[in-house]
Amino acid sequence: MDERTRIREQINRTADRQAILAVEQTRVEHTHRIDALALTVFLFCIFFAVVRGRPIKQLENADSSNNQNAVIRGIDPETATWAELALLPGFGESAATKIVAYRDMWHARQPSSRIFSSPPDLQKVSGIGDKTVQRIRSFLQFPRSDPRH
Repeated sequence: MDERTRIREQINRTADRQAILAVEQTRVEHTHRIDALALTVFLFCIFFAVVRGRPIKQLENADSSNNQNAVIRGIDPETATWAELALLPGFGESAATKIVAYRDMWHARQPSSRIFSSPPDLQKVSGIGDKTVQRIRSFLQFPRSDPRH
């Protein structure tokens, strides 16, 4: 084997090794991305489970000790998130998401007006009745009427 052939083979082997290392490096990077994504999803699930379980525990404490401070107070249904509304006694995700969906639908049509300016306004939402409104009334906050309007 002459010198040129030997050098070409050595260059080819080196190029092959570099290509193999590049492929391996790419595989490792993808594996790390997948691991990071899996960890993110796992942590999100844990966070959601903790957040979802917290209102139930707070409400159980509030019912058992009659300590209403365990539950959030001063919630404005016009601006509250579904998670805040779900903290209300006897309320769940379903009722909270119904209120938010109804409010969003209303604001899409009439962006500058309030849909909920008093507790009875919540009864406009399907599934929210007088008993529910009475149960959560003390936890709600509505802006005071402006006498100029």
